[in-house]
Amino acid sequence: MKKLPPLGALKYFKSAAEHLSFKHASEELFVTQAAISQHIKTLETQLGCKLFIRKNREISLTAQGRNLLPYVQRAFRELQTGVSQLEEDFHPNVLKMTVLPSIATFWLIPRLHLFRAAFPEMQVKMIPDPFVVDFDNFNLDLAIRYGKGSYENLESRHLFSDKVYMVAHPSLIKPGMQPEDLYTHPVITENYNDTNDAWDDFLPRFNLSFEKFSNVIEIRDATPALVGAVLAGQGISLIRRSFVEDYLKNGQLVRLFDYAHQCKDSYYLVAPEHHFNFPKVKAFEQWLRQEAKDLVNARAAH
Repeated sequence: MKKLPPLGALKYFKSAAEHLSFKHASEELFVTQAAISQHIKTLETQLGCKLFIRKNREISLTAQGRNLLPYVQRAFRELQTGVSQLEEDFHPNVLKMTVLPSIATFWLIPRLHLFRAAFPEMQVKMIPDPFVVDFDNFNLDLAIRYGKGSYENLESRHLFSDKVYMVAHPSLIKPGMQPEDLYTHPVITENYNDTNDAWDDFLPRFNLSFEKFSNVIEIRDATPALVGAVLAGQGISLIRRSFVEDYLKNGQLVRLFDYAHQCKDSYYLVAPEHHFNFPKVKAFEQWLRQEAKDLVNARAAH
């Protein structure tokens, strides 16, 4: 059996044969006319026959070219069908996503009933995971990540940025409380980039020294434990706004000293590019962006 020609050469032949023009083929494929002509000459040499009759300003197909064209067209249609199937959504009523556990617990899950009410036919499957989960191995539709928005072979769409607030249970707040009163109040710290940066900003802004704090609890790599401790009145802490928004709204927590620190990272919707064309992903993204907009507007109001 004769070795098949390169796929690229067949693609150039198909375009030139359908247009009967090297010029139109070059425009369709975004290459030069010389490239079209060279690839077709190479193809003719490999096949051992002429495919085009070349005249001064026009071309036409030879008998061999006319015979070959329908097979090439059919082959490319089959290839397109096969590739398209890879991009089809075979479960249009199931939205499977991976989300950071912290944002899932404190922001997304409390609002998810609103999405389900708007799309009652949609089944939501959520995988809370602190790490980037492989889309292929887990058959994922979408991910919500926190960072710089750069993930190899995936599209990232900015969702919202966040801020760090100093918050406390109302029982710990005294009238006229000042930043220096933190020296004698219980304080909870978290070993995390955003909150560490916020402490580095907060302390010099109010001329405070961390060494003078008399009652400090440190919680490492456990945001739910941190939020739980603050809700229980165990101490005052710096926490990302998205984690405490609902508690600030209902009065379970209060914000102190009108302090806010802008986080360097942001939340992103992440997925293979074609996933954003799935109707279910479009619907979820639209709904999620409105919720994010409400969060940002509420933040501006405080």
